[in-house]
Amino acid sequence: MAAFIQSVGAATSRMFSGAGRFTLFSIAVIRTAFSRLPPWDLLGAQMVTVSVRALPLIFAVASFVGMNMALQGYNLFREIGGSQATGMFVGLAALRELGPIVVGSMVASKSGSDMAAQIATMRLKAQIDALEIMAVDPLWYLVAPRFLAMVVMIPLLVVISDVVLVAAATAVAALQLNMNGALFLNDVFRFSSFADITNGMIKGGAFGVLISLLSCYHGFFADPSPEGVGTATNRAIVSVTSLAVIVNLVLSQLMYG
Repeated sequence: MAAFIQSVGAATSRMFSGAGRFTLFSIAVIRTAFSRLPPWDLLGAQMVTVSVRALPLIFAVASFVGMNMALQGYNLFREIGGSQATGMFVGLAALRELGPIVVGSMVASKSGSDMAAQIATMRLKAQIDALEIMAVDPLWYLVAPRFLAMVVMIPLLVVISDVVLVAAATAVAALQLNMNGALFLNDVFRFSSFADITNGMIKGGAFGVLISLLSCYHGFFADPSPEGVGTATNRAIVSVTSLAVIVNLVLSQLMYG
């Protein structure tokens, strides 16, 4: 019993210690990013990396999700004699929830894991220590460009995801379900609002903050060993996925609750 209590206490202590270190790390990154902009070439390279690497995945996943939404929505509403409500269902679901979620999950799985692995590898090769020896702030040089790139690009990717979702759903509605495509699109926009688009972009920005900070944090404090690189990457993906669900619920409550 004593050993169990001791193990629980040690785990709790590590959890609070990690939460405190992550909070201090996040505050330092945000203060650094907005008080002194990182080099434009590094920032531009990260923005291109975040968008270009994620776009093929976003197009593919958003297309299939949009087609599935139209099919499932049509079959659901047809049972109650309201198949024309499919456009409303697709518009609200895509703009409010699925657009940000598709982008967040794809960027986290691709760019987030890359960030954690790259920075952990730099820790392994003592490159972060070398930056500190040269009086270069590693948060400014390594983390701030990745943080700002995520915050700027993910909301734009959310808009692209919304367009692909709605376009794919409209194609299925018109070509497979024999619905009027123009009326379908009219229902999408009639029951949606500009606030739904901006709220989706806000969610995307929040996911960008979460992905960049958690990925860079786990990479920055990784154990300087080959195993540490893999562990940091795995922890980054798990923590981002877990917290993104909570953040999404909190934002939905604030926006629509």
